[in-house]
Amino acid sequence: MNFQAVSILQNFRSALIRFGLGAAAGFAVAQSPAMAAPQESVLYSFQGGGDGTNPQAGVIFGPNGALYGTTSGGGAFGGGTVFQLAPAGTDQIHVTKTILHSFKGGSDGRNPTGSLLEIGGFLYGATMRGGTPNNGTIF
Repeated sequence: MNFQAVSILQNFRSALIRFGLGAAAGFAVAQSPAMAAPQESVLYSFQGGGDGTNPQAGVIFGPNGALYGTTSGGGAFGGGTVFQLAPAGTDQIHVTKTILHSFKGGSDGRNPTGSLLEIGGFLYGATMRGGTPNNGTIF
């Protein structure tokens, strides 16, 4: 299994967030580097369809404590999603997933595959397809 890792620091606690691809849909796991024998926990397991499929890029840590990422497929229109995983508790393991955008494949693009960038509270990224003449978009 291949993982991409991103280190985060929140409220003087650090955690290692790893995001990877499952056999069909994908999942995100968290690991605490301070533990003698690291334990991994699934943060979210993509079901396919409306919640997105095939996350191909790492997640980023937003200033509000949430994780943000993309899926290259699935969503309401099948063109991928931008999602948020927000803490649902104090243990950094339970999260609430929100779809921020489902790509339609037209002018908004389709199949985001790269990492997001957060600047000043705004998320930026790119899609492989969509736009005119179907060569991708920057959002």
